[in-house]
Amino acid sequence: MANATATSAPTRTCVGCRRRATTDALVRLALADGRLVLWGPKASPRPAGRGASLHPEAACLRAALASGAFGRAFRSKVSVTSVDEADLLQQLTAAASAALRSVNRIQP
Repeated sequence: MANATATSAPTRTCVGCRRRATTDALVRLALADGRLVLWGPKASPRPAGRGASLHPEAACLRAALASGAFGRAFRSKVSVTSVDEADLLQQLTAAASAALRSVNRIQP
């Protein structure tokens, strides 16, 4: 068993593609009032209940919707028809842009 160092970032699994990534490379979704909502590390307060991690990519969102991954992650029934895919795609695009800007600020 490999030992994790104190400096290693936490990792999560994308519910769409099932690849593991650091938490800063994924967006977090929560189920609030029967709707999927995105929230980030700076958003407060953190939504109550279970969450799911997802790469901020349309392909991962579509794969998660097609496979029923959100229902499993939230341990609740999530109807694909009740999900506003266009709204989530817009939020994912914004999250991906924000993540890219923060990475560019860190690197010289």
